[in-house]
Amino acid sequence: MGTKPGMAVQSVLDSGASVVCFQEVLKTQYNELVTGLSSKYTIIYYARETATNPEGLAVAYLKNVWTKVSSSMFWLSATPNAESVSWDDTYKRICVNVV
Repeated sequence: MGTKPGMAVQSVLDSGASVVCFQEVLKTQYNELVTGLSSKYTIIYYARETATNPEGLAVAYLKNVWTKVSSSMFWLSATPNAESVSWDDTYKRICVNVV
């Protein structure tokens, strides 16, 4: 017998959404998303690896609906290509772009 999917995975599967975005995803949560969704969804994940507790952003899209052209991550700051803090923020923020 397999294990029951977590609530996030089950919610995505039940919704039938063609694109789902996740924020503040820990590596263990990312692994759960991959295990539970990869048969139907492609999952793009970028993490702030240098953070004390590495977390990231994930985008999942239905394999039979979408095809990825490109994906990238940038910092929400005046220096988007370098790890940095945004204008009036305390924390380093990232943005994921998937085409």
